[in-house]
Amino acid sequence: LDRAASMSSSTSSRGMCVNCRKAPHSSSVEKLCKKCLKRLERVECTYCRIDFHQLDKAKRAAAAPVCRSCKDKVRTVGEPSECELCGVRAAWTTGKCNRCTMAQLDFGEPVPCDHCERRCAFVRSAEYRTKIDDLTLCFLCTRKYKRERSQRDRRADDADGDRWRKRLDELRREHTGIKSATQKRLRELEEAASADQGYNRKELQRSEAQLAALKRELRELGEHVDADQRRMDSARATLRTLDAQLLAERAELATVEQAAKRLRRQLTQTQEDAFE
Repeated sequence: LDRAASMSSSTSSRGMCVNCRKAPHSSSVEKLCKKCLKRLERVECTYCRIDFHQLDKAKRAAAAPVCRSCKDKVRTVGEPSECELCGVRAAWTTGKCNRCTMAQLDFGEPVPCDHCERRCAFVRSAEYRTKIDDLTLCFLCTRKYKRERSQRDRRADDADGDRWRKRLDELRREHTGIKSATQKRLRELEEAASADQGYNRKELQRSEAQLAALKRELRELGEHVDADQRRMDSARATLRTLDAQLLAERAELATVEQAAKRLRRQLTQTQEDAFE
């Protein structure tokens, strides 16, 4: 394990991806290239419970998923214990995990979580609470709440897409039916004209008017179908844009959390050194 870790550290220090070791990494936190960031599965760390990309080597080993930070701590200080506040198994040197320690310094004493009712939530800023419908949630309940809301939004988008596709299919069937009826009527008019060359001009004008009306109706219906198709394409493009924005926001959030985590670790280490 130490040898593998040293190899991974050496690879990342050279600016190469720690997974494939073939391309420069583009993530300052996980040290992965763009291709591996898209391909690798995101899993939850057994200890700190954050999401991270599981390396191919770890996946083949079929071991419990552990992020790089927690893996380094296990190697240096051993197995962690449960945090006395949130219950997450990430208390390494004290009775509290780093997340709760830093939150307690930033936001004061913990309060009961609105969901699990455990006293491990912290009263954060109003701007932060607007993202979770003005609730006061602990770390685990916040993750669960955001995940469920994301799934609900995705199901709603899928339902809207299904309604668009169903409407488009109905219009296409209607267009096909009217087109068949128009072609049939045209053939009947042509056959009638061929069979009776002696029909009067008035009947001819009426038939021509009917034919023009049918052609106009067919053209209008075709334009309606084309307009619905354009709206469907626009809706799909909007959904793709929203998905891309959501992925970018998740990646940015993960980067910010990792940066905050490093800062908090430094602060905690500084405080521990001061106590010693």
